[in-house]
Amino acid sequence: MEMERLSLQKAAPKDKAAATRLTTLDAELESLKRRQKKLTEAWQGEKGEMMRTQVRVKAYSTWVSLPSLSQPGRHVCTPSLYK
Repeated sequence: MEMERLSLQKAAPKDKAAATRLTTLDAELESLKRRQKKLTEAWQGEKGEMMRTQVRVKAYSTWVSLPSLSQPGRHVCTPSLYK
């Protein structure tokens, strides 16, 4: 679409149909850019949530594998991170 836009920009001053198509194409490109921005923002949010979940899982895995937790008589509280 960008390549077509460049071609139309050259032809638009002389060709009314090219000018019309250029206007339509510019509107389509702008719409696609807005959609891309929204999708990228959504993806970044999902990616961040996945990373936070991975950190929680790793922290929890480390916490439950500590040798002191398996010793009798130890009182262990649940970390607030996992509530």
